[in-house]
This record gives sequence, structure tokens and C-alpha cells, in this order.
Amino acid sequence: MPGTVIKVLVVKGEKVIQGDHLMITEAMKMETTVQAPFSGTVTNIHVENEEAIAAGDLLIELEKELGQERSKQATENKVLSKQ
Repeated sequence: MPGTVIKVLVVKGEKVIQGDHLMITEAMKMETTVQAPFSGTVTNIHVENEEAIAAGDLLIELEKELGQERSKQATENKVLSKQ
């Protein structure tokens, strides 16, 4: 289901904690807040305000530290993927 990024709430390099709001999206006139799935650092933002998005689009990348290892994980548009 297509939608729109209403507002990106973070910037590259910003540290976030699990549950922090990363961006607000809209689909079918319903707004949804995308939250950080874990604590870490925003390493890349792939969308801008008012940009059209579709299910599965890569929206933002976060990096978390696991001891001395570093783990990179992308946040996909899972909210719009639900059917």
C-alpha cells in the first residue's frame, strides 16, 4: 500500500533509544509513527519529508553495538507492509 513520509524526526548521526519516534508516515489518511526497534545511532536516512513510499521501501538505517561487535540493521516500511 503506498503512502507518504509526513515528517522525518531524526538526523544522521543522532543517537536513539528503543521506542524513539523516527518518522511519521501516512497511508489511507491514517498517520503512523515509525519507532526505533532498538537503541543505536542513525547511520542513513533514505527518505525526505513529503516523499512517496511503498511497502518494503528502505526508510532509515540504524546501527547498534553488541559488546565489541557492531551490528547494522535497516528499518523497512513494515507498517505499510501489513495486509
